[in-house]
Amino acid sequence: MTRSDDGLTLRKLPFGLFLAWLTMVFLVGLGLRFQANLAPSEKGDPGMLLAERLALISKFSPNLSSAAREQLLGAALVLETDPDRKAIMEDRLVEPKNDLRGGVRLMAEYLRDQDSEKKRELEAAAKAASERLVLCAAFFGALLSCALIWSFLSQNRADGGPEAMSSLPPPRQLSLFLGWDVLNLFVVGTLIALVAKALPPLASLVLAQLVGYGLLIGMLWRTRPVTWNLRRAFSLAWVGRGYFLCYLLVFVINTLISALSGTQPTSKNPLVGLFLGGSVWQVAVLGVLVVFVGPFFEELLFRGWLLGGLRQHWGDVRALLVSAGLFAIIHADPWATPALFMLGLVFGGVYLRTGSLWACILLHSMWNATTFTFLLSNMP
Repeated sequence: MTRSDDGLTLRKLPFGLFLAWLTMVFLVGLGLRFQANLAPSEKGDPGMLLAERLALISKFSPNLSSAAREQLLGAALVLETDPDRKAIMEDRLVEPKNDLRGGVRLMAEYLRDQDSEKKRELEAAAKAASERLVLCAAFFGALLSCALIWSFLSQNRADGGPEAMSSLPPPRQLSLFLGWDVLNLFVVGTLIALVAKALPPLASLVLAQLVGYGLLIGMLWRTRPVTWNLRRAFSLAWVGRGYFLCYLLVFVINTLISALSGTQPTSKNPLVGLFLGGSVWQVAVLGVLVVFVGPFFEELLFRGWLLGGLRQHWGDVRALLVSAGLFAIIHADPWATPALFMLGLVFGGVYLRTGSLWACILLHSMWNATTFTFLLSNMP
């Protein structure tokens, strides 16, 4: 084979240039997404709605002990960041401003005139808030119970590592991944932007998901994987332990970010805005996407295909770090990136430990269901 003076094959040189160009385009697109998500959110801090619900329950729900009222109000004041809203929750009379909405504005008006009709409205709002939080607590309790039972009662067996879905060398595999993302961003994104003018945001999101995941399946099918690692039995113990490990790592990393930056990390994912402003059926559709569809395809890509293929050439540790890093940055969520990296490490660790793609899909779904439950508690 013909070689150049520096010893590189002329055949490999064009692919190297192509990979460098693809990486540059990928980074440009990634920067654009991060920049878009750094813009201030019009929905405000999601914690405000949860604080409002807790304050309403503490003040206007019947049959609550004084200790329970104090605890609920204390939690509401911790979550609330706006000084005017805090003042209203503490029964310090302030004139309502235009940016005060919902239960807080109603509380301020009641403090001013003590109108009995407003009190009945507040009692009804407190009842609805209690029902919403009881539902969310039930969801969260079910997830927590499953994780506890699986962690301590499931059979703990050594399952071994996964079989490789891809036999491609790392440069080829990474170029396919970058190409899929670039195609998603610049081609599919442009088409969806044109169609979005005639469609509501949720329909545009669903269409974008269908096209993006369709391209993903086409890419994976093109590589002709030997196995999808979907039929292998696995121990639920690792799913339960991974769930608690996710909590620990995310709590630690977010605490460190808060201590260093003085700001509480808040997700800038555009899905949050759709959740907070959606109707019941729209939230149901989003729930299916977030809890079931997203985890399946993301684990298929990042753990099954990417991690499973890279580890054959780079070993477990290096492949795990690279796949978790790509998983984190591809979401383009500035404050959530460190936490997403930690989650990628846990999901990947469970995949390497169990050898089954269903194990990390289940863990990912449980974590997203927890996030969904939190968003449900904050919906208007």
